[in-house]
Amino acid sequence: MKLSILDQMPLAEGRTRSDAYEEAKQLATFADLLGYHRYWVAEHHHLAGLVCPSPEVMLAFLGAHTKNIRLGAGAILLPHYKPYKVAETFHVLATLFPGRIDLGLARSPGGSAEVTNALNDQFLKKVYAYPSLVDQLLQYIQNPKFDSKVIAEPVPTVAPDVWLLGSSEKSAQLAASKGLPYTYGHFRNPNIPMEPLNQYVQQFQNKNEDKKLKSIVALSCICADTTEKARELGLSEAYRSHLASIGKETEYLPAVETVKKEMQADPKLAVQLKGKLEKALIGSPADVKRKLIQLAVSYQIDEFMLLTNVHSFEERRLSYKLIFDEMAK
Repeated sequence: MKLSILDQMPLAEGRTRSDAYEEAKQLATFADLLGYHRYWVAEHHHLAGLVCPSPEVMLAFLGAHTKNIRLGAGAILLPHYKPYKVAETFHVLATLFPGRIDLGLARSPGGSAEVTNALNDQFLKKVYAYPSLVDQLLQYIQNPKFDSKVIAEPVPTVAPDVWLLGSSEKSAQLAASKGLPYTYGHFRNPNIPMEPLNQYVQQFQNKNEDKKLKSIVALSCICADTTEKARELGLSEAYRSHLASIGKETEYLPAVETVKKEMQADPKLAVQLKGKLEKALIGSPADVKRKLIQLAVSYQIDEFMLLTNVHSFEERRLSYKLIFDEMAK
């Protein structure tokens, strides 16, 4: 079973945006040494507490500090951009880091309505045209010289792998219809069955007999030496999620001690956060391994992409190490 990392690049309380970029570099380097398969960076725009609007820039930075791990965008929000420009950008990355670049695509806005309009005042129109945008991009990448007057230079010796990301039946159906690998965002809807993934597998096999099925499940996961410690680490993301649900977004991922003080001041908060924690895969190494294997068997999964948002960078890094070491046993 392959293990990969999804980095939303959270801004932790008490640290700067520069710190967040440095932590991404350190985590990618660490993951490369451990043997993680991929390291993907998410795209968000002026979204509270998440600091990467340009995955392609981060990938160039991370590529310069890693040797083997695949690097990718999880995802480029294609309705914001012209497919030709995206192809050019990822051709440059694939030329710099041959055989290591993934291009994940999604249709979500990645920010508020105001920010979305600032990026692209035709966003909804482009969302409706998303399947066509994917086709255009695939043409530039998979058949780069189809039009000698419009080539997305430089054409790399090894093209980037294109993935579709999503958590809906619509995204799963689109990936299957295009014969593309699919990443299911379990972390977005952790309490519902992964039916879109099942649909993708069935439809892909029916329509693409000559292609190899590839899929990833991206899920929220926190691991520590004990389940109690892991749940404590999970308080930061649970509290941030709680604030967002009541319209009080915070600009950073709060420290555990900050959350504990809030819980002391509001006893009802502890109950609410408990519900949030139950949505994530949290526990000791043995607990996490057992749950991952259960999911893998139930849904025929051969690669998990782990999203771990905790305040302490040291604990975040340790979480990834504990899981990797346990799964290797």
